[in-house]
Amino acid sequence: MKTFVKIRNLIPGRINFVIQILIYLSYVSVFVFLRSTSLNHQTIICLVSLSFLLLTNYALLHEAAHGNYHKNPKLNAFGGRLAGFLFPISYTLVRVTHSKHHACNRTIYESFDLITKNDNRMIKYLQWYSILTGFFWPSAVLGNVLVALFPNARNWKVFKNRKSTMVMLEDLVPSDIPKIRWETTTYILIWSILFYSGLIHPTGIVILYFCFAINWSTRQYITHAYTQRKVVEGAFNLETSRWHELLLLNGNWDREHHEHPEFPWTLLPRLGKKRKTDISYLKQYWKMWLGPVHSKEPPPLPLPVERQF
Repeated sequence: MKTFVKIRNLIPGRINFVIQILIYLSYVSVFVFLRSTSLNHQTIICLVSLSFLLLTNYALLHEAAHGNYHKNPKLNAFGGRLAGFLFPISYTLVRVTHSKHHACNRTIYESFDLITKNDNRMIKYLQWYSILTGFFWPSAVLGNVLVALFPNARNWKVFKNRKSTMVMLEDLVPSDIPKIRWETTTYILIWSILFYSGLIHPTGIVILYFCFAINWSTRQYITHAYTQRKVVEGAFNLETSRWHELLLLNGNWDREHHEHPEFPWTLLPRLGKKRKTDISYLKQYWKMWLGPVHSKEPPPLPLPVERQF
């Protein structure tokens, strides 16, 4: 218990809020700039750059999902909702699904990179390349809206063969639903006001989130692809530049994160230096484009889910 309290005290809450504010300021600056000029190579470069900064925003959302955004639970939830708005996705829903990810990593529910004797090869390839081309992001956003409207949608016949979808949502409890609905409704209302008032450039938003969709979708699986089929150990530490590490809030040290999900992002490199990295981030990315691989390795069983790490 003392160790847990000590780790809580190491959470860089102020730093996280400063980073969040800088992301919002960058977001506003880019779209103010877009209002005063037409789309050209300069504005497109700004939008592409901002799409990478949204990865940092997601990293903050991820920290909040683990209770590592701020040691004060209310401020942690507030920070998570701030980050969720720019995604956009419900912070509460992310907490539910991400805790399930830690329980089901490399099981039959999360092995999109592997083809077993029971798999349909074509479906596996479609799933895999949909991740690499960014379709995972819109499915998360639309899935959020669907859950907010129909909490029992996971039981619909159309999802019966999508085991990963059913498992990710099976731990929703009645108290989660009002929070998800409140967060989703608030996001939709604010985004609608921004569009209606003309503060948001429609084409600019499409370009921004198209780039972010590809970045984020790939980011979700790059540290897990082709790893051993073990729930905790099935993650890589990826070697990359210090600038990229900061952009990801040390998300490239994912093996350390899966072993110590209670540790904030600032401590992961210190843990990772003992084990070092497995492969470079860029090499892993290009390897993913080769597609799923055949596997006879037996899958692990899911671990018990902890809602608060």
